[in-house]
Amino acid sequence: MNQSIKDHKNIYLLSIVLSIIFVVFLFFTGCQKTKNDESKKNSKNDKKPPALTELMQLSEDIVTMTQEKRWNEASEKIKTMHTKWNQFYPYGQKSGLSSEHAQEFRTDLNKVTNLIMNKAMEETKKNAQWEYQKAQIKLNIQEQQSPSSQKDQKKGSDSSNASDSGSEEEKSNNDSQKKGDDKTSNEEQTPKIELPQEVAEKYNVILHTSSDDLLISHAAIQLTKHIPNFLSLYEEDISPSVLRLKYYVRDIKTTGTQENWDLAEKNIEKIKELWSLIQPHVIKQKEELSLQFTQSIADLEEIILEENAQLIALKCDIVLANIDKMMD
Repeated sequence: MNQSIKDHKNIYLLSIVLSIIFVVFLFFTGCQKTKNDESKKNSKNDKKPPALTELMQLSEDIVTMTQEKRWNEASEKIKTMHTKWNQFYPYGQKSGLSSEHAQEFRTDLNKVTNLIMNKAMEETKKNAQWEYQKAQIKLNIQEQQSPSSQKDQKKGSDSSNASDSGSEEEKSNNDSQKKGDDKTSNEEQTPKIELPQEVAEKYNVILHTSSDDLLISHAAIQLTKHIPNFLSLYEEDISPSVLRLKYYVRDIKTTGTQENWDLAEKNIEKIKELWSLIQPHVIKQKEELSLQFTQSIADLEEIILEENAQLIALKCDIVLANIDKMMD
């Protein structure tokens, strides 16, 4: 009997102890959750640092420049982007940027930098070679001037030397004028030279895009997919989801031109998923634009399913124009 009472007391005490431990656990868990929530709230209330704004603009500029094959300009921009990334990183880390997202961006940044700088170096070497060829042609033209022209120049020089009249100042002025006239005469006699390969290059930029050019353009577009991850750390008017839409459409534009239709189909599905989340917010403020965007996605999907590489860029540009209107 006494043993039974003793056992009941032990069980009772044990239950009290466990209850106290449970209450304490709940208390500390709740405090920690509140602390974390407050930390996230404070982080979200931070304004985005200027370096992030510059990163966003640089990524847009680099995409445009690579598509237009302005390699030397893109090379300078990509160098600046490395500096701005270095400036942004401490802010991003404090705001909760994951090491995984940071590493993925660094990898893509280094990849596109190598591609652009190599292309810019090729462009510089090519232009230097063309300038050398044009200089050689100009020299040959000058050497092949008519003998009468050379005699006239010599006669004028002899006449000038024989003349003793006038002051030293007048002679100096005459010499300067003669040099200027000679320079003008040479420029008029030497036509502007444009090499055949230069002419071809102008039209190739418009009419032909090599596989290497598409590779660089695609690598540049990959930079823009990281911006929404950075932007989501801060309170911002621009929705990261809208920027993700822009990335996927640009990626379709490149992969479609490369006729990588499997990837294009995956991207259009991601666009439709994102749009289903964004549309309710857009339709409240811009109902007509919402309808336009829905239709432009449907048109783009149809072109992808038809594997129509000729129209893919046109349809993507229409979707991108609608996205820009959302961001206004």
